[in-house]
Amino acid sequence: MTNAKNKQGKISPSFVCAGRRRGNADRTRQAMLIEEVEHLIEQDYQHIQVSPVMRQSIAGRLHAEFDRLMATETAELGHT
Repeated sequence: MTNAKNKQGKISPSFVCAGRRRGNADRTRQAMLIEEVEHLIEQDYQHIQVSPVMRQSIAGRLHAEFDRLMATETAELGHT
């Protein structure tokens, strides 16, 4: 991430190619505004779907982790 300056001199936080930052002349990817990258990520997330099996698996792992955390908290409270 860097602050890139456009042709009008406006500075905006942007992502840049790591090769470009190192000064590699053969890199052609221009800096992208962080807002633009965030928008593209949001668009991609609209196409992600979790199958019912995966959802059930995730829910089971979350419940197990919450149970573990609650047991740890209960044990810690019992020792105070």
